Amino acid sequence: LSESIAATLKTSAAPSMPIAEIPTIEPLPLPAAPVIPWHERLTHTLQPYLPLMVGVWIFGVIALSIRHLFGWLLVQRMKRRYLDRIGERIQQQVTDLSERIRISRPVQVFQSTLASAPLTIGWIRPMILLPASALSGLSPAQIEAILAHELAHIRRFDYPINLLQTLVETFLFYHPAVWRLSKRIRIERENCCDDIAVEVCGDPVAYAKALAEVADLQSQPALAMSMGDGSLIDRVRRLIGKTREEEARSSAGWVSGVLAVIIVYGFMTIGMSGAEERDRPLAVDLAKSDEGQIRTVFNADGKPVADAQVYFLRPDEVLQIHNGIPERRDTSIVVNTDSEGRFDISGKDESDTIALFHKEGFSVIDSASLTNANYIVLREWGTIKGSMEKGGNPWVDQEVRLDVCTTSDLTGVMKPYIQLQSTAKSDKNGRFAFDRVVPGTRLVGIAVETYRFGGSFGTALSHMKRVEVTGGQTTQVTLGGAGRTVSGQVVLDQLGNSMVDLDQGFVDLDLKKGLLQQMLQGGSDEKTTLNYTARLNVDGSFQIEGVNPGTFSMEIEIRNPNPSGDHPRHRPIAT
Repeated sequence: LSESIAATLKTSAAPSMPIAEIPTIEPLPLPAAPVIPWHERLTHTLQPYLPLMVGVWIFGVIALSIRHLFGWLLVQRMKRRYLDRIGERIQQQVTDLSERIRISRPVQVFQSTLASAPLTIGWIRPMILLPASALSGLSPAQIEAILAHELAHIRRFDYPINLLQTLVETFLFYHPAVWRLSKRIRIERENCCDDIAVEVCGDPVAYAKALAEVADLQSQPALAMSMGDGSLIDRVRRLIGKTREEEARSSAGWVSGVLAVIIVYGFMTIGMSGAEERDRPLAVDLAKSDEGQIRTVFNADGKPVADAQVYFLRPDEVLQIHNGIPERRDTSIVVNTDSEGRFDISGKDESDTIALFHKEGFSVIDSASLTNANYIVLREWGTIKGSMEKGGNPWVDQEVRLDVCTTSDLTGVMKPYIQLQSTAKSDKNGRFAFDRVVPGTRLVGIAVETYRFGGSFGTALSHMKRVEVTGGQTTQVTLGGAGRTVSGQVVLDQLGNSMVDLDQGFVDLDLKKGLLQQMLQGGSDEKTTLNYTARLNVDGSFQIEGVNPGTFSMEIEIRNPNPSGDHPRHRPIAT
């Protein structure tokens, strides 16, 4: 049956008509993919990120612009604030050097308390600023070399070129090649000025020593041209190498590097012999005692200091100095240097702080620093001389106070606690003086009692001014003036009822300045720090004399003892 069915199916499935054969068709080749240039592919890939990249670029430009703006403001402040006329000898040096370098424009030279390294500012009316340390610590020949270097910047028009270079760095900050090329330009700029200075001075060794003297000075704003720019070792190696080209042309690079380091170290430590050079403590190699514990104290001129008071302070001890004379001390060890400036540190703990005070200077160091040093060099005191006026007349018999200087001002740490206080009284001519002042930014003003605390009064400074004090130099200041008297009364309500115990309060007048004006004038400008303070009477009345014209913010404060009576409570009651 199955065979019969299969035969039937086969017979019925056969076609009744023949089927035409379809010829084979070959597939057509696909067109080749177009070749897209790499830069178009990169653009297509980065296209979604372009807004972010532009935003980052704008942020970088703004950040660098703000940085350079603050640098420009600092340069403007240096040009206008805390400048002293230079001596005639140095001014004549500048005139002679300008003629030799062929500079036709007049060049001004000032001593600046804000500059920490010699620098040049300006192009049309160029100005050279010299720090006080450069004038006191360098020989005339070295000062001439420094001036020649700064005048070379003026001769080469480096200041406007530096401005253009700064602009390029700001807009192309993202490109590493810009920074590398910019660094090379600055190095070559300093090398060119070094060559001019050596050509004028004629002594590359003396000039290299001048470089070493300014190597440790602080950096300056990027918009100012400073002698300290560039690599010191590379510049000294180049200068010294020039004098030995014929005999040392084949020397290995590492040998010249070692020689340069040794030369710089020698310049910075032993100095050059000569009538104009001072004997420096760094050149003295003292013989230690058997225990190796003898140390010697020198002044800034390198001479031993006899009868200097040496205090060995533990971390929990207190030392109070008033006008340079110890008044209160919680110390167990005090010694004086002998006639040769020596003292013994044997038996002293390395955690001790050593404080030295003398009329010629002071020093505060830790014992550990003396482990490998045989000497201590005193820092010079500064001097403040001032006068007081009220209504154009001398203001006599007024207590003048200098802000308190503590250990943190001297060493950056608080322990042990050293407190230096200075007070003076104006004489019949309204004059006063402070002879032993720690260098730095200081506040001076009239001492005003403000509130009671325990058995004494708290004090504040009125007619306060900010001054910059330099070691070994005198700073002049004038308090008061031809100002007017400001008086008033603090009351409880509009009926005029007085408050209770107002003799515990005081009133402050602070000169108001806009932020931009403060930045342009400088935060340490005396006009932006002018302050007046007066204590309130029991009935709330007050009177402040000698207030100069200006717009002031006025704040009245009361200080009442808290319930425990431990510390005063500060409560402002009006503005």
